[in-house]
Amino acid sequence: MKRIKVFIILLFTSFLLYAKTPFKVGDKFSKVEENSVLLHSGQLNAIPESNMKLLAPKENLEFEDIILVKINEENVGILEFINGSELYIFDFDKDGILDLEMPFPLMPIYIMTESENVKKDKNDNIKGYLDALILLFNGDENPFVTKSINKVVDQIKWDIGDPRVTNRDILYGIWLYYGVAQQFSSELDFMILTEIEKIYKERFNQKVIPNLLLLHEIETVINQGKPAEARKLIKEAEKLFPECIPIKVYSWQQEEDLKTKEKKYSELKEKYPTHWIVKQI
Repeated sequence: MKRIKVFIILLFTSFLLYAKTPFKVGDKFSKVEENSVLLHSGQLNAIPESNMKLLAPKENLEFEDIILVKINEENVGILEFINGSELYIFDFDKDGILDLEMPFPLMPIYIMTESENVKKDKNDNIKGYLDALILLFNGDENPFVTKSINKVVDQIKWDIGDPRVTNRDILYGIWLYYGVAQQFSSELDFMILTEIEKIYKERFNQKVIPNLLLLHEIETVINQGKPAEARKLIKEAEKLFPECIPIKVYSWQQEEDLKTKEKKYSELKEKYPTHWIVKQI
């Protein structure tokens, strides 16, 4: 990743301070012309499907030129330079619209899903990872402080790079959520969760998504400032997963009726006094 960045900055030193933004989030990706001059080729990470190519329209570049980003031979976005900094704009969900800005390249989940090298299996081998994570969130100790969550996420990352493991596209989405998305925006969180949930339901013929995914969806809509949508999801989650303590905490947090809110608070403190989230409220 570092070598890619240094290479590109050196290439554009003569004009990048004056670069404008021909494209932005919301623009049609189809308007980006197909480029043919290869600037760089290399893998983003240890995932076999992550080979990235940067393609320019011509050899002698000008500041308004747009660099096309390909991953696994699929057009996924563009690279621009804004005030001396790299800006990648992706069509993250393959709907033909540029919808995600990032300071570094990122492989969309659909690249993995559409790859012939990723084995798909209707037997749910993902639930074990999700159960391990929800167990940590439902336990007494903060998994981020103890770093116990890192062990599960690291195992997921390791398995993504192993072509023998089935349903690696879903694993990649989970790793992307914990390893990248939470550091940036709730919009990216939502896009990733939506894609994971869609694939999970279709792949394993499930009508209900796992409690961990529903929990994170609740967190995401709260962070997006959508309380009504959050309360709707919480109501559904409480019926499906009544023993999930973090969901109970969000139920208390988003409750509008003051008396009911006080009751929920008392129940949390009485029943789960040692839980790491309950201790903080």
